[in-house]
Amino acid sequence: MIGNVVWGMNSCFYIDQTLNPPSESISDKVCGAFMPFGTTEGNVFHSCSTFGWYLVNHFPRSVTQYPETQSDGRGGYVDDFDSCRAFNSQGESQGEPALIENHVDYDIRAFGAGGYEYGDISFVNSRIEGRTGLYGKTYYRSPNNPHPFFDGCEIVSMHYANVGLNLPGGEALIEFR
Repeated sequence: MIGNVVWGMNSCFYIDQTLNPPSESISDKVCGAFMPFGTTEGNVFHSCSTFGWYLVNHFPRSVTQYPETQSDGRGGYVDDFDSCRAFNSQGESQGEPALIENHVDYDIRAFGAGGYEYGDISFVNSRIEGRTGLYGKTYYRSPNNPHPFFDGCEIVSMHYANVGLNLPGGEALIEFR
């Protein structure tokens, strides 16, 4: 997701992976709550009434997928469902850090950037401004994630709310650089 502007919606970017598998029709094709993000850069989300950049129950992992060019229609589907697990058979983490770069979240009326049970997400050179500025419930940072939670970011609580940061708990080092 590169260079998008979303404004005036209920939610700007909201992914809810609470049901896993989401349905029988795709449960043999993807592991929704663990799929990697890919490039997320240069997006602007503003004036949304509930969520800015927000995840529910999503933990990106190094999922092994068929190549996009697969001629039998399986391109992008999961090739090895063991790669959806938190740890491989040798006990190594399969978390895949996702970078949200040069992002702007502003005038978000309910919950700013963050999520409810999520992990391995790092905001880089971003500006987050909303009623809560930043919101988190539970965050997990895998051992192979070298990135701080926020790196070179500016977090601003909207002047009329003055709520501040709602930092997540969980099994993670919440690091600001």
